[in-house]
Amino acid sequence: MPPIEEGTDLVFENEHLDEHIKTIAGDKPIAQFALKALNTMLGGIYKGQLYVVGAAPGTGKSTLLLQEADHLASLGFPVLFVSAELSASKLVEKSIVRLSDGELTLENVALAADPTHPLHGVFEAATDAYREQVAPNLCIVNAIACEEIEYLVRSCRKERGQVPIVFIDYLQLVASASVEVGMDERLAIGALVRNLRAMSRRNGSPVIVVSTVARGYYGGKEPGLEAYGGASVIEYDFDAALYLASSANGDGNEDGIRNLVIKALKNRYGPLGCGRVRFNGPGAVFLDRR
Repeated sequence: MPPIEEGTDLVFENEHLDEHIKTIAGDKPIAQFALKALNTMLGGIYKGQLYVVGAAPGTGKSTLLLQEADHLASLGFPVLFVSAELSASKLVEKSIVRLSDGELTLENVALAADPTHPLHGVFEAATDAYREQVAPNLCIVNAIACEEIEYLVRSCRKERGQVPIVFIDYLQLVASASVEVGMDERLAIGALVRNLRAMSRRNGSPVIVVSTVARGYYGGKEPGLEAYGGASVIEYDFDAALYLASSANGDGNEDGIRNLVIKALKNRYGPLGCGRVRFNGPGAVFLDRR
């Protein structure tokens, strides 16, 4: 342990108590999620906190993140969506389908973009809704290094007077794109998570990240924190760790619609629990269910 520098002051907490009370009184969520299942578990979105959602492939984790990003943007919050997998046009396509209220699907949305298609009016209405409600507050960027993400966060604070809510899809791909060639994946993920945490704390920007999970959990194995793929740092550095999984009995799974549960495996500032949701894959939407 290095020696304490001379001149270091010993200050007891009575000197800082008023500051602490002010901080405690202001510790309220800055926004609510679209899904009640998430709000019930997490109490909403808090500034400076780091959230991770883990899931096996095909469970809709990208759609879940995008739906929440669109929701927050529609409420007027600036949102930065870092996509390492899907292009911006593919993400917008999902959003347009969701905003069509069930009239469009991912299968027919491209056809409906044709002015001669019977559903073109629906496509235009959904596009107009996206243009007016979501697009003015949503910035979609491809996989970039953490330093570039922080630059965009600070730029948003300067231009908008607010730091954005940051979404990252997904952790492992962003890590591989932002570290030295040949670096061990676990070390790369660990470095990225620590940098994201520091960035979130410095700027007060919430960060919500999708993570893959270990292959052993693809088949419905009961998840634990060890399920998150890549690095144990995820277990320790995130404020909340959620897991998106198939419902135990799988009831109601038909025509691309699945019953899922969102489990809180870690919640630094609240209780653990789970919420029941319904994922309509063709409609690119998640809904709460009882």
